Amino acid sequence: MSAVPILERILQATARRVEEAKRAVPEAVLRARLPARPPADLAAALTGGDIRVIAEVKRASPSQGDLAPGLDAGACAYEYQDHGAAAVSVLTEPEFFKGSLADLDAARAAVGIPVLRKDFVLDEYQLLEARAHGADAVLLIVAALDDSRLRALYEKAVAWGLSALVEVHDEDELRRALAVGARLVGVNNRNLKTLAVDPGTTARLAPLAKAAGAVVVGESGVSEPAGLAEMARAGCSAALVGTALTKTGRPGAALARLLGRPVGTRVKVCGLTRAEDAYTATRLGAWALGFVFVPGTPRVVTVEAARRAMQGAGAGVFNVGVFADQPEAEVRRTAEEAGLDLIQLHGAETDLLSGVLGDGRVVKAVTLGAEADIPSAAARSARWLLVDRSKGVPGEPTVDWGLAGRLAARRPRTLLAGGLTPQNVEAAVSRAKPWGVDVSSGVERSPGVKEGPALEAFFAAVRRADAAAGLL
Repeated sequence: MSAVPILERILQATARRVEEAKRAVPEAVLRARLPARPPADLAAALTGGDIRVIAEVKRASPSQGDLAPGLDAGACAYEYQDHGAAAVSVLTEPEFFKGSLADLDAARAAVGIPVLRKDFVLDEYQLLEARAHGADAVLLIVAALDDSRLRALYEKAVAWGLSALVEVHDEDELRRALAVGARLVGVNNRNLKTLAVDPGTTARLAPLAKAAGAVVVGESGVSEPAGLAEMARAGCSAALVGTALTKTGRPGAALARLLGRPVGTRVKVCGLTRAEDAYTATRLGAWALGFVFVPGTPRVVTVEAARRAMQGAGAGVFNVGVFADQPEAEVRRTAEEAGLDLIQLHGAETDLLSGVLGDGRVVKAVTLGAEADIPSAAARSARWLLVDRSKGVPGEPTVDWGLAGRLAARRPRTLLAGGLTPQNVEAAVSRAKPWGVDVSSGVERSPGVKEGPALEAFFAAVRRADAAAGLL
């Protein structure tokens, strides 16, 4: 192992990277790429009400190695925004954290909340890079900069409209940060020389920074709601959290748990025909109830029958109508007459129909036969995707959970279907890590007639998988 402290090694590698970047992409090229949109104010996004979270897109770290090497930065950022993040931090350091400017681009394109470029900023060129790639804010680490360089970088960031999160580790660094006028102060519990984490650092420094008028962000070591609460008591307006979120493979759900509103795997119960089954599914915590309007299929219902069954549903549960290759006018009429919240398209429908019906209310079923099918599935415009077997194919699950998981990592709101039962759903959720699951025949005694004990066992198995993943 190298005797050179980790921070020094990172800074040396960063200096080389910046010089290479300057040769590859001159400043004039970056200036031509500056977005017209002014940067958002990160401090404003972090103040008011309960403690906020800056959720981090993080593939790896020097202290823990690979966390989520296959992470899709855009999907991860989108999930963070969807689950309550006040801002997104994107690590762009490539050698030790396996980040990139491409990750920053993807996150910026995916969210409307402020985006922080987290890197080891040594040169004004990196500020210009951050601005050109859509960042609203940058991290300035006091331990990596002398006073003159810190002031120059801080003032240039402000001049370009970027918020500067100035990171400190001790009282002297805090004094230096406040001396340059830092409005946002990050207190990092991690010692950048030893990588050890000491929560007492925030407890000691945050009150001092807050008393000086700064908006304080606690950094490192938070993995539980109790840790977030401790940072709030110390005077932090926000916490920056990465490792605890991305290592779960379910970053959005992990963030929801941290914020005290756990959201595990959603369950859609499909093929309903009876009010009592709708009631049971609702009582057990179903996210959505599915009603099939495809003629000639075993669980098809009329509009009148669907409305009767929906009477068993509780508030806040989505009613979903399932259609397959049916005319737009028929789908619209049925959706209106039945009072459907969402429309599931289970045939060969195009994105054009999805857009006409409203992408934001469409669940599109897709099949995955090979790795090559994932990009086209991920590109579908519907808000939800549902990975299922080919239409009409019976038998135990023909869905490849590994392929489904790779799609779910790229596309938020991906549900898994295809032969799920109380006996296999726990393994399916653990393997694919989907946003939700869809069950129909796996909890039935006959087509359209659900069994209460089977439904209870199915939900219990999903919750076991969520608990094992640390999401509950």
